[in-house]
Amino acid sequence: MTTEPHPSGGSAGLARSLTLIGGGGAGTLTAGLAGAPWWAVVALGFATLTPPAVALILREVIPQESEHRLALWRTWCRRR
Repeated sequence: MTTEPHPSGGSAGLARSLTLIGGGGAGTLTAGLAGAPWWAVVALGFATLTPPAVALILREVIPQESEHRLALWRTWCRRR
């Protein structure tokens, strides 16, 4: 049985985002265990974990087919 990749980047895009989230989590954990100040650990965690998580959410929310994406942009522009 063959499966076609998901239009949003398939498993490669998901794997890349999860790798970035895992790396950011590991870096934050390392900084915390090394005795960094709490505010530095929080800032590092926010800076490394937020962008990949937002990318995953946007990839699922925004349509990836060109016709649907064009319709989304037209709707958004009409509202403004």
